Amino acid sequence: MKAILPVAGVGSRLRPFTLTKPKALIPLVGRPIISYIIDSLIEIGVNEIIFVIGYLGEEIKEYVKYEYNNRDFKPIFVFQEERQGLAHAVYMAKEELKKEEDDIIIILGDTIIDTSLKKIIDSNFNGLGVKEVTNPHRFGIVEIDENDMLIDLEEKPEHPKTNLALVGLYYFKSSFKLLEGLEYIINNDIKVRGEYQLTSVIEHLLKEGEAFKIYRVNDWIDCGDFDSLREANNYFLNKLDSKYKIDEKNNTIYIPPYYVGEGSVIKNSIIGPFVSIGKGSVIEDSIIKNSIISENATIKRYLLNKSIIGEEAKLIGKHSSLNLSDHAQIVNGVNEV
Repeated sequence: MKAILPVAGVGSRLRPFTLTKPKALIPLVGRPIISYIIDSLIEIGVNEIIFVIGYLGEEIKEYVKYEYNNRDFKPIFVFQEERQGLAHAVYMAKEELKKEEDDIIIILGDTIIDTSLKKIIDSNFNGLGVKEVTNPHRFGIVEIDENDMLIDLEEKPEHPKTNLALVGLYYFKSSFKLLEGLEYIINNDIKVRGEYQLTSVIEHLLKEGEAFKIYRVNDWIDCGDFDSLREANNYFLNKLDSKYKIDEKNNTIYIPPYYVGEGSVIKNSIIGPFVSIGKGSVIEDSIIKNSIISENATIKRYLLNKSIIGEEAKLIGKHSSLNLSDHAQIVNGVNEV
């Protein structure tokens, strides 16, 4: 079985972090987003993963080759020079799709999805992952029958017929059929809002007699902005068995859930809840909660909440000495970096 991971996006809503690092390599609980997706694909027996790279794509290529060297899948990298929609990204893998017929799974490379991939691939039908949303006009929306079979779908409709949104998880029983659908919309220049969309491919295949079953996922987080990035980080923190801990030697309290990477030094601080700290970081005289601290960061004398700190960043505050009169008030705002 093959898989395609489109990871060519520039991550504009996550700047300045994505100026130097592709979105798929931003860490969640000490590991890049993409690693969780790759591991889930290996678990279901995917033996070939096609990475559609673009912006800072060499970094993704280097990461995969280094971290997954000698693993049970073959990595293939194709380049999307100009981003023209999801179907266009998948079409960049056309040479690999036409080599031999195989079933194929597509997962967006910056999306965390909690569902049984095995249940989807063991089905007799093509599959689509969906979840109910409160703002369906922002997504591809599906219309289904009483047996959870696809009737129709539409990309970002002005007047949605349902609130079941596509979550970036697609399964095709035949790579040849997928390629046929891709070539149809590309050759006929079928675009939605100026881009080639996978929903158009599925619409075409549906008319050609292909059947699609929908699967409701448990959780779905599109790591496209800072809030969703922290949400995804918290999702994985909740899976850890971290305990409330008092480190008397270093005068530090840890409030779960939290994660501390190897080689980090933490003194005179309160860590948590919902904090992940990358390896090699130094934290002193600080209180940190609801935050992601990347590798080799230095934080001293700071209060952080809802923050994301990049690799090797330094954040150093200062202690104050005050003489405060009766009834006076000083309110320190919480730093949000």
